[in-house]
Amino acid sequence: MTTVTFSVWRGDKDGGRHQDYQTEIGEGMVVLDAVHQIQAESANDLAVRWNCKAGKCGSCSAEINGKPALMCMTRCSDLPLDKTEDATTLGALNAAVAGGVNLIDTAEAYGFG
Repeated sequence: MTTVTFSVWRGDKDGGRHQDYQTEIGEGMVVLDAVHQIQAESANDLAVRWNCKAGKCGSCSAEINGKPALMCMTRCSDLPLDKTEDATTLGALNAAVAGGVNLIDTAEAYGFG
């Protein structure tokens, strides 16, 4: 297991900031697994939208290091976790699927709830 830092966007319609969370990742983990682990260990108030965990529904879409991606299909091993001192950045992405917003404190604050 390797300890890594994820910088997760926390905020509402009036603004927000990235908050750093450290968690251990293991072989085969995807970003969604890491986010669920962060929820369990450090941020039980963190909302994250997901459904199928198979790359079919698109509800776990997020901005990962500045690029749109599915958290359930993005392997942690494919991220530059050990190649940079910067944290892996996760941000909200306005998804077309059910008008969802991911990795935010509340979707209602953005007018989607």
